[in-house]
Amino acid sequence: MADNRINEASWDLVNSLQETNQAVANSVVATQDHYLKFTQNLFLSGTEVLEKQIESTRNLTQEWGKQAQRQQEAVQRLAYATLDLYTNFLPTPFSFYQQMLDVTANTARQGLENGQRATRQTIDTAENAAQRGLDQAQKAARQGHQAAQKSGE
Repeated sequence: MADNRINEASWDLVNSLQETNQAVANSVVATQDHYLKFTQNLFLSGTEVLEKQIESTRNLTQEWGKQAQRQQEAVQRLAYATLDLYTNFLPTPFSFYQQMLDVTANTARQGLENGQRATRQTIDTAENAAQRGLDQAQKAARQGHQAAQKSGE
């Protein structure tokens, strides 16, 4: 009986140790399972964060591209507007001088035409005066000739 008790106590001790080891093993497995799930969640969360960061970076890059294109178009419009301004501005003094030259040329042409007209009128007047003088001289010569003929008769 004492041997039975010792055997029973030994078996109880062995069973108790076995149950304790089983409980420790179950706890280790549960902890490992918990750590595995934690690591998986951490990895998945990290992956989701990285994916969101990649998407955000992609959107930012696209927006930068759009803004850069808009800025380039604005700079081109500004450059063309400035070029048009200078293109229209630079000839302005030249057009002023061209207008002055045109006015001067027109004035000179009118002066020349007026001078030609005055010369023509002077020539016409001189011709008329000369013709009248000639006519009067011829008339006087005829009268003188007639008077001489009358006196010679």
